[in-house]
Amino acid sequence: MKYSVVAAFMLVFALSMPDRGRADDVQALTQMVHTLSRHWQPDCTVHWTRNIQISLRIGSDGRIVGDPAWTNPIDDPSTRKAAEAVIKTIVDNQPYLGLPATIYDQTLAIEFEPRQACGQTN
Repeated sequence: MKYSVVAAFMLVFALSMPDRGRADDVQALTQMVHTLSRHWQPDCTVHWTRNIQISLRIGSDGRIVGDPAWTNPIDDPSTRKAAEAVIKTIVDNQPYLGLPATIYDQTLAIEFEPRQACGQTN
């Protein structure tokens, strides 16, 4: 099942949960994304052309399992710095408690949209 949930400055674009997609899962992910968006701000002096995709897994204790991974890396210092800030935001804001049980121990892919966060239209 894939979700497409637009919330604040980020897009939760995939959740690997065959046959378990539920409205409360989407609502919980949206709330998580809102929380993260309050703590992450890209450098708005950069003209952003690419989103930052991060893959992560949340254990049943609400803690990140392993390390979040930047899944669309490019060789650009500004984008690398923004991706590192995203990962730090994800790690610093754990534990993620109160999520539906169906979300824990699943791989989440979150796309951070710096252009949208900075109000850039082109």
